[in-house]
Amino acid sequence: MKVRLLCMGGLASVCMGIAFAALAPAASAASVKCAVIHGSGSSLQKIAQQELWDPGFATLKSGELGASSECSSYPTNTYESTSSGKGLEQWGGAGPNEGKLGTENQFPAFIGDDVGPELHQLAEMDKAGQSAAGTTNKVMAVPVAQSAVSVDVSLPEGCTIKVNSEEHPRISNQALQLAYFSSAKAANWLALIEGVTFSGGACDVKPIKLARGSASGTTCGFKRFFANLAKEPSVEKTAWQEATENVTDCTSQEKAHYPSESEVVEEGSVEGATAKLLEKGSQLVSATFETPNMISYADLADAIATGKFLHKTEPLEHTSKVLPNGKFTSFFVEVGNEAYGTNKKGASPQKLEESNCGGVEYDAPAAVEPNQAGWSRAVELGLENGGTTNYPICTLTFDYAWNKYSSVGGSVKKYSSEEEATLANYLLYEVTLGQSGLAAKHYRGLTESLLAEAKLGVERYIGE
Repeated sequence: MKVRLLCMGGLASVCMGIAFAALAPAASAASVKCAVIHGSGSSLQKIAQQELWDPGFATLKSGELGASSECSSYPTNTYESTSSGKGLEQWGGAGPNEGKLGTENQFPAFIGDDVGPELHQLAEMDKAGQSAAGTTNKVMAVPVAQSAVSVDVSLPEGCTIKVNSEEHPRISNQALQLAYFSSAKAANWLALIEGVTFSGGACDVKPIKLARGSASGTTCGFKRFFANLAKEPSVEKTAWQEATENVTDCTSQEKAHYPSESEVVEEGSVEGATAKLLEKGSQLVSATFETPNMISYADLADAIATGKFLHKTEPLEHTSKVLPNGKFTSFFVEVGNEAYGTNKKGASPQKLEESNCGGVEYDAPAAVEPNQAGWSRAVELGLENGGTTNYPICTLTFDYAWNKYSSVGGSVKKYSSEEEATLANYLLYEVTLGQSGLAAKHYRGLTESLLAEAKLGVERYIGE
């Protein structure tokens, strides 16, 4: 199989405006030998990779993908959830050793990321994966899914609520911005949560805000939402736009990227939280659920997979290891999208089984020119109408691929032709048959326009 890459920088607009050519029919597919491949990176992709795409790919039969070259048999691949930043480090796109390949024993054949690379990151990865002839080895970023970023809360012990008739606990986007990102003093629970009636004096306290302890695309999606709020004061909006346009700053865990008054906690210094860095969304969710008086954020699939928040937005009173003799209340809080319309009732992060991001579109990647970064600058659109079914905090997630696997890595890693063939088939599976199972895992499939572009890029990548 000959692998070509015509859509550089993440399908970023070299492919824009080109009509999608149909994939080769199954009858013309040529079988190639494939092998197990390993991916790593985005924790947002963990559930999709480990519970949907890896096992689903292994059950494919000849002709189902209709690729120009397909596997004679399909292996069960592996994926390690390490965080977007740590995944990029393996390919030289982030960290202290930019431009150099990592040293993981199980070196990844693809990287998951929830932001999309900046041009300088593409250049560093190109350099790290340069060919034997010394030419650069280009990287492609393929959008594969989208997801809601849930907001998870545990009220203080002794703070009880009664949900008002026909409502759910909710937080306005302005109140959430105030709690995490404003330089003003953070509000207490009484000012943050709406749609409920509080009782108990313990409610009159400020919540502890948890944040990821490593570079995270979910963190960037969370921050970018607030940077683009229409009603955010201009001075704050300008500062946050600048902070979120750069991927390095947007994904950073440094406290400098949160106002100090927010008292955002990033490490396990909170009683009951993990003693190590909270590097994954599931760790934030578990720490929040186990410890009173906390608010955090996480990818919806991550949050639900912990088994803690299966009650959705219905408040759940429970005990924990931290409070074995007392009870406190935890729930997903609905987030208002009033900045985009007149609705003030908020929207749930999930609608039935799926990630409730159906009303979201993303701006097209900018042309790959100096100082433009394509997918890394993509922000969500399409929430102008508000409404309870348009959850406002959503993000894309991507998989990266090199175009010359046979020449990558030197002494660090030598990819086989079988691994190269497998990846081509796997990318095609993710953006075709693999889209149908996303809803059951609490993700959302790509919007129609993004899916067409992703298919086009992967088809060109496979080549003949």
